[in-house]
Amino acid sequence: PITMVVSSSSVETRESRASLLGTWGQAVLLLLIAIGAYFQTWVDIWPYWENKNATYTHGTLVALVAVWLVWRARPSLNHIEPRPSARAVPVVLLLSAAWVLAESANVFIVHATLWPILAFAALWAGLGLQAALRLAFPLSFLYFAIPVWEYLKPPLQAITTTMAGLLTSVFGIPAAFDGPYVTLPTATIFIAEDCSGAHFLSVALAVGVLAGVLRGDGLRTRILILIIAGLLSMAFNWLRIFLIVLAYLHPGLRQAFETMGHLTFGWWVFALDLIVFALVLRFVPRSANEQAERLPPDQTTPIRWNNSSGLWMSTIALVLLPAIAWALPRLDTYPSELPNADLRISIAETDLTSPNLRWTPHYPGTAWEDRFAIMTGGGNPVEVYGNQYHEQTQGTELISRGSHLFDPLLFSPISSSIVYLQDSKGQSISAHRDILTDSMGTSWLT
Repeated sequence: PITMVVSSSSVETRESRASLLGTWGQAVLLLLIAIGAYFQTWVDIWPYWENKNATYTHGTLVALVAVWLVWRARPSLNHIEPRPSARAVPVVLLLSAAWVLAESANVFIVHATLWPILAFAALWAGLGLQAALRLAFPLSFLYFAIPVWEYLKPPLQAITTTMAGLLTSVFGIPAAFDGPYVTLPTATIFIAEDCSGAHFLSVALAVGVLAGVLRGDGLRTRILILIIAGLLSMAFNWLRIFLIVLAYLHPGLRQAFETMGHLTFGWWVFALDLIVFALVLRFVPRSANEQAERLPPDQTTPIRWNNSSGLWMSTIALVLLPAIAWALPRLDTYPSELPNADLRISIAETDLTSPNLRWTPHYPGTAWEDRFAIMTGGGNPVEVYGNQYHEQTQGTELISRGSHLFDPLLFSPISSSIVYLQDSKGQSISAHRDILTDSMGTSWLT
């Protein structure tokens, strides 16, 4: 008789290790949790993407490409065993705290910039550094849709102005450049920051990065492609400004150009830029990606690892501080919504007069506003304004660059001092006493 003994420990099937989610599935779940826990970033960034006249109209497309890149990483991720890293948890908590502070202070650019880094740290904590690195590129690609490119506009504006001036002098165009102002015999053109080419540059670099990845090039070739894409986008933007100057020298061309619109004309020039970039790319030799990792021959199907401890650890680190920041204001005794306050209590109707329309307080996003004026016994008018915010978000705040009690273009300050008043209980209250004059020469005391 022949006896065969098979040790259960010597044979390990993939089914015995199967779980509902592979490494890629866990990574996607962590990214979705990061989007949900820090959703305010995406709420605040959406107006930039949907504004057809803004610099970031390509944002939705960039986000979709990033999703596709995550999907593209599926085969390689599913062959990586999750190795949760407890060392990354403090990094997640630190980045989460920074995000909460930035969001609470309505500093959009900070919490938007932090989100891809925070998502990477969460993947590192939950699945390990190797798995996180596989999704580092899709997360980094999102920066082409985040308004960090605003800071390049001033230097790009200066470069564009200089190059446009050089082109006009080379071709003998009668144009005088004074900073961003171009004086022509028939018109004066202002080269605004939105004409600096930052939009062209961000999109061109995104296309260049994507081209290097799809071609499978090595690092040096990818850098070369990026340089080509960036230089071409800047050169075509200089050409665009030069053509605008030429158009304003001829009444017929100027009328046709103004009918077409700056934005439409810019996109036509950029389309030509992409065509030239595609032609130039054909002459760039392909190079092997030295860092590309091929799967072993015996691993032809995904492995599903039964290890979810890192997923839970990273999830808790992700949602802890945003959950606390969300809950604390709701524990406050201040009601979420108040009825519209009546500022005219105990004021006789006969004392009311028409408000002076030269005074126009500006506070966007208020829950309600009230405005009226009364006449004192001495015949002096008193203007009264009140408002209330139930919540404040980016751009709709009581104190912000877009809010003002007196329009600085219409009112000029004369003097300012600190005075002390008494409340109904006899307590002393400090207040600012300001004297201003409006454009009509009338004095205002506030």
